[in-house]
Amino acid sequence: MLRNYWKTAIRTLWKHKSYTTINIVGLSMGITCSLLLFLLLRYWLSFDTFHEKGDRIYRIVRESKGPSGRDYSAGAPLPMAEAFRTDFPEVEEVALVNGLDWAGTLLTVTDEQGQPQSFQEEEHIGYVEPALFKIIDRPFVSGNPATALDEPNEVVISEQYARKYFGDRNPVGQTITMNRKKDLVVTGVMKDYPANTDFPFDVFISQETQEDEGSWGSTSSDDQVYLLLAEGQSPEEINARFPDFVTKHYGEQQPGEETMHYLQALSDLHFDPRFNTFSQNTVSREILWVLGATALFLILIACVNFINLATATSTQRAKEVGVRKVLGSTRNQLVRQFLSETTLITLISVVLALGLAELLLLKLNPLLNLSLELQLFQNPVLLVYLAGLVVIISVLSGLYPAWILTRFKPAHTFRNVLQGQRTRGLTLRKGLVVLQFVIAQTFIIGTLVLFRQMQYVQQADLGFRSEAVLTVRLPDSQMNQKKTLQTQLLQIPAVEKTTLMYSNPASGWMSITSYQMEGDPEHKDTQVKAADAQYLDVYQIPLVAGRKFTSKDTLSQVLANESFVKEQGLTVDDIVGKTIDMWGKELPIVGVVQDFHTQSLRDAIEPTVIIDDPDSYEVVAMQISLQNLPETLKAVEAQWSSFYPEYTFDYQFAEEEIAEFYESEKILSRLLGIASLVVVFIGCLGLYGLITFMADQKTKEVGVRKVLGASVASIVGLFSLEFLKLVGVAFLFAAPIAYLMMNGWLQNFEYKTPMGVSVFLLGVIATLFIALLTVSYRSIKAALANPVDSLRSE
Repeated sequence: MLRNYWKTAIRTLWKHKSYTTINIVGLSMGITCSLLLFLLLRYWLSFDTFHEKGDRIYRIVRESKGPSGRDYSAGAPLPMAEAFRTDFPEVEEVALVNGLDWAGTLLTVTDEQGQPQSFQEEEHIGYVEPALFKIIDRPFVSGNPATALDEPNEVVISEQYARKYFGDRNPVGQTITMNRKKDLVVTGVMKDYPANTDFPFDVFISQETQEDEGSWGSTSSDDQVYLLLAEGQSPEEINARFPDFVTKHYGEQQPGEETMHYLQALSDLHFDPRFNTFSQNTVSREILWVLGATALFLILIACVNFINLATATSTQRAKEVGVRKVLGSTRNQLVRQFLSETTLITLISVVLALGLAELLLLKLNPLLNLSLELQLFQNPVLLVYLAGLVVIISVLSGLYPAWILTRFKPAHTFRNVLQGQRTRGLTLRKGLVVLQFVIAQTFIIGTLVLFRQMQYVQQADLGFRSEAVLTVRLPDSQMNQKKTLQTQLLQIPAVEKTTLMYSNPASGWMSITSYQMEGDPEHKDTQVKAADAQYLDVYQIPLVAGRKFTSKDTLSQVLANESFVKEQGLTVDDIVGKTIDMWGKELPIVGVVQDFHTQSLRDAIEPTVIIDDPDSYEVVAMQISLQNLPETLKAVEAQWSSFYPEYTFDYQFAEEEIAEFYESEKILSRLLGIASLVVVFIGCLGLYGLITFMADQKTKEVGVRKVLGASVASIVGLFSLEFLKLVGVAFLFAAPIAYLMMNGWLQNFEYKTPMGVSVFLLGVIATLFIALLTVSYRSIKAALANPVDSLRSE
């Protein structure tokens, strides 16, 4: 019996090629997009879920209140880990991790011929306490993780870096020289880190090697403390004791009263963009919900499209149903037959979707900087997902049309008296098309808002110039060498100005320190930017009051921004000349600069100071002419290489670093843009289904109207008016849904574009235009039909 169902289904689908093709195209596109979104969501949700003790792993984070809003940092003072071990002995493990991604590190090894080979590592390297290996799961290939980093000048490396540095030799016991200064002994080799982790380290150096002991008053986002709580221990218990802990250890460098320290669960690290991770890659849970809902809506709209097409063509199969019933087929047998056809279409669509998804991954992976793979037979979760899709789509898409078709009475089908039965389903079919319009318009409006916000952040005035500013990282070297390089770079005609600094005005690398204002007993926090006297000129940051830095070789001067002045309750003129106590030094405020953005436009401008601290300069920035850029880059590289011949020349434009703030929004806008096109396309197929049904229903009416003198235009208008009403009804639902969704998303930005009425008008106009294009073909065809044929058919 089952074999007969399948044979009959194949013959039927082959007979109705147009109907079959439209359904397969709609379903395969919906399944393809949902499949890609499923792979993406599964990848994101898998981050650091492989750690055996993951439910007990936490990170210490810090939240403070400034005059412009809340400020968040995952950084901790370097002494905090040791103090925490002493004051919280009940915590099972505590580990400090200090990432070195920003400065760049030169590692030198000796090859088999005894020749030195140098490797410049810009990322995936850091100092760490050995307790980290008791917290996270990072298996060792060789060496003992319990003792590998107990002593100073020890290092463990990944398998990939072991092959890179030592080839087939055993790395354990070999020596790696760091920055030509310090010899490190390899004490272990780790397995390569997986793609889905926020601990992407290839080189771990023992924390005992680090010479900088840090201070309680300074925090870098690269210094993070991780904990492994004991079984049954509550993070709330630790959080409740943090105020006393902070008061005890910060001493005179107490953070502001509104500053809080608390524990953040490992499961939240990847999904909380307020705090950075070592992978520099976070995605908000809101985005996960949006993409998950998108995948669901794509499947839903494909099913709706299927139902509309099936019911629209139901009259073409009415006589087939009548014949089958006369020959003895029961209603259950007919339902199984039609479900077999639906399942066959779904299976074909899934196969096509797998092939299409494989092709699209070739474009999607570079776009998202990922390496997603289908791996169908190695991925049981994916097989379960596809099997679930087949069942759900087959049932959702097949049951209602099967129920409609099997209700036809043989006597009615043979006498062509199905009008009443056709009319009863019209309301539901219109409702389904309205649902398609609601989804389509919501997607269109949402995508327009997202694109507008991206355009806004790209064109917003950041308070400084970022165009044509080239930045180059500097190796660890003497200050006079850096200044000499700066002077030599100015000899290049295309280089107009230069500055030595720690980072761009707006940068993902943030440093926060505690300070005390002259005459104010309270300690407060401020962001810190280290730069020389030319910083304001290169970035064209306006000076509001006072003067710029004078050239000095030690930390001695401070520039404050306007938000810093407002926090003190002073005017820009009053604050010039006052001193602040920072890092145990009394530093005069010599000038006030206009507010500029130090982070993305998600965050309000915070109180910030610029200090002339030569020990912190790690970057040289140049304002250059963009004419003949390749030659300029070659000239800059030549000068840089003459000072640092062992290092690889690496540069970045300031605009590129700023653009990295919005990578997740770029990904979301691209994905939603693609999804909107697919939703609209599938919706057009649904429209075609309904217009086919309406044209079939109104065959006699159209014929009578033409006989009575109606024009083609008036008949096309008759059909179009129906859809204008549907679009209008759908817009009444889509507009508030889209507003609530996108307004909620825009709340993530302190600075945002207004939504405005124009966005909604564009959404409804675009939908109207697409709907009319779809309707026109079928309605014109009906209007041009010979009325003699249509009246004879009745």
